Amino acid sequence: MINYDGLYNKDYFGDKLNENHFSNQKLHFKIIENGTILPHKDLPGLGLNGFGGIVDANGSFVARSFVHMGTGDAYTPNEKVLQSPDTVIYLGMLFNVWGH
Repeated sequence: MINYDGLYNKDYFGDKLNENHFSNQKLHFKIIENGTILPHKDLPGLGLNGFGGIVDANGSFVARSFVHMGTGDAYTPNEKVLQSPDTVIYLGMLFNVWGH
């Protein structure tokens, strides 16, 4: 058992602190040839929702490549897009929250 004294409000989190949060789901991946990774672009008033993620070689947005499932979309960047022939492993967007 892990001692969470002083770290979390035990009255608020209750037994959640001691639950097993591992998943039995199988991991998977998708290969996207000549894709473009678009950084997050905030939309005023929407917080973490907005634009960003991955678009494929045809310019189509790749579902589940944004922060929240069901959100995100493609956009045309104002800055120059860095191009590289290297293979890239995209692990998703990490925001400066929850220890990222």
